[in-house]
Amino acid sequence: PAVDELLERYINALGGVTALKAVTNRVIKGTLDIVGESRGEPFEMYEQAPNKVLHVFQENPSGTRKVGFNGRVGWAFEKPTGLKMLKGADLKQLQIDAEFYGPLELKKTFAKITLAGTSKIGYRDVYVIDLQHATGTMVRMYLDAQTYLLARTNTMRIWGTASSPAEIYYDDWREVDGTKQPFSVTYSFGKLTVSTNITEIRHNVALDPTIFDPPNAGSRDRR
Repeated sequence: PAVDELLERYINALGGVTALKAVTNRVIKGTLDIVGESRGEPFEMYEQAPNKVLHVFQENPSGTRKVGFNGRVGWAFEKPTGLKMLKGADLKQLQIDAEFYGPLELKKTFAKITLAGTSKIGYRDVYVIDLQHATGTMVRMYLDAQTYLLARTNTMRIWGTASSPAEIYYDDWREVDGTKQPFSVTYSFGKLTVSTNITEIRHNVALDPTIFDPPNAGSRDRR
């Protein structure tokens, strides 16, 4: 199939345009395993359309680590380094991650999308799609040839207070409010492997809009 047809099948596999657009925010909760370092640490993620996101990680012994974008500024906070305002490539990556309707906006987000061929991930046949930013940076998507859901993405991700190359594996897809969501996501940052085990996904919940702002913005750090 042509790349446009594959992207259409991907959107339909996620639930279709109508179901995806019916969701305006998402709360994800679960636990985080960092191989060789920690196990079962709680994490939360808050997403609000069109472009707000907050990640909250509880890590021992360092405590809470947060990464957020409020539609205007991106930031990262962890002890002992404190608050860091994100700029350049780190900010750009977080802006892309914050696009709530990202799968529906691929042709707007990327300057060039091409079908690179087929491959295998474990036992699964996959289609390989390359997405190139106007800046030249590349994202590679691997779509399961049977389900048309994401099996893996090669991209950049914020970890700590900076972005780095990552392989992201998606599994245990389940239906939530007419949309498909992965309940198992594993990040591979070189020698570091981070596995998330998602226990709860809720849509269209009441969210305090200030949670996406930097923690030093008055008394807004309530998470």
